[in-house]
Amino acid sequence: MVSHAVTESKYVTYTHKGLESELSRSYDYVYGQWIRETGNEPKDYDFEIWDERLMNCQ
Repeated sequence: MVSHAVTESKYVTYTHKGLESELSRSYDYVYGQWIRETGNEPKDYDFEIWDERLMNCQ
């Protein structure tokens, strides 16, 4: 296990719904359409949280 400190900032959360093989569609939306429409800017990093909900989708 690796831990990282996450600095205080403004973050967006987005829950991907669908097949893991379609995950790129969620990234395309967040980093394309959503970010343009909201005027936000991406940082030098992102992170994912995979939890028990993944197990319920398989």
